[in-house]
Amino acid sequence: GEVLDFLSILPYAADGCVFVLHDLNLEIPDRLLRAERRNSNQTYCCKQLFSAVKAEKFYPAALPEADFYDETSLFYLKHLANIALPNIGAFRAGPETAEESALRDVFSLLPTVWTRQLDYPAFVRLSKRLRKHYPGRLVDIFEIAYNFNRLMHHGVKLETP
Repeated sequence: GEVLDFLSILPYAADGCVFVLHDLNLEIPDRLLRAERRNSNQTYCCKQLFSAVKAEKFYPAALPEADFYDETSLFYLKHLANIALPNIGAFRAGPETAEESALRDVFSLLPTVWTRQLDYPAFVRLSKRLRKHYPGRLVDIFEIAYNFNRLMHHGVKLETP
């Protein structure tokens, strides 16, 4: 959802717009501290989006010195030799963010297993909106990802030749 949200609003964002993303490092505590999620194949889209987008990036200026675990802003893990990692960050969109080669990296995040599915009318609306602002070969990646996930959601198994 975060990747599609970003792609949907980027064409309307002013040059220099700052995007703030959360859950940049949520996967580590989820897997280490919550046994029921250790074997999860859940993808953490905010971290992937933050890594893939081409822009000037910012992290919190200071990390806490006290031992605590706050899953909404930062986390601090004794298991990792008391290393604190920011769970929030920002980036400033510029002309380089909207370059086709940079956008390809963002669109390439879409062919993963989605935790939520778009219904068909929402898919059609979003596809039309994306085609208005992005090259067709990039929107094709979105449509392939949608169809792959639709098949996965319905339990379709493809036969290998």
